[in-house]
Amino acid sequence: MQRYFINTIDLTSKTAILSGNDFHHLKNVMRHRIDDKIIVCDFEGHCFLSTISEFQSNSAVCHVKDEISSTEMKVSVDIAQGLIRREKFEYMLQKSSELGANKIIPTMMRNSIVKVEDKKSDNKITRWNAITKEACEQSHRNRLCLVTDITDMASISYHDYDLVLVCYEEEKQSKSLKSILETKQYQNILVVIGPEGGLSKDEIQSLTKKDHVHLVGLGPRILRSETASSYVLSVISYVTEMSE
Repeated sequence: MQRYFINTIDLTSKTAILSGNDFHHLKNVMRHRIDDKIIVCDFEGHCFLSTISEFQSNSAVCHVKDEISSTEMKVSVDIAQGLIRREKFEYMLQKSSELGANKIIPTMMRNSIVKVEDKKSDNKITRWNAITKEACEQSHRNRLCLVTDITDMASISYHDYDLVLVCYEEEKQSKSLKSILETKQYQNILVVIGPEGGLSKDEIQSLTKKDHVHLVGLGPRILRSETASSYVLSVISYVTEMSE
């Protein structure tokens, strides 16, 4: 059943209005008709089974019915992703959104070969959020995965997290990602992933001085930058959801 994130849900009148790109997708792409059922979600994690009741010139009116159960992970996971080439970054956005990421923080790092001009950053962020919105709808998420403004490593609020996982290909410690996650029930996790050239020695040294930081290798194989978040999110999902 098709799902849409919208900001026009009125629970008092039990109506929801789809407009703009959502209306175009509903009517012209999916070719929905009156009385068809869809799911509408607000931006607070609430989703409702709804029925299309009316088509207007530029919008669709839906009757909101029962709230449906959440599909979100029990732990909030943000990804600080080093900037990488466009197609790779967009792949990472899509897959991380599908797998449950709460937020993507595009991060300029020492080895990032991609440079984003300030005048173009707003357009990129708009496009990136459109990609995550579509991925969250397709994967039946209850919340959108937000892509933030581009930042640098020093500007990230590391103190907001009770666990910071730094993906580092040279980490040889015996403690695995799974064993770290099983030590306690974490609420907010930040995953730091380097660009194509990896994290620099200086960046690693700076990160290890912060609280709640663990360097982790991702198995015996070296993963591409755009693949690492999928690996980590899959392990977190297994530990917190599938292994109960």
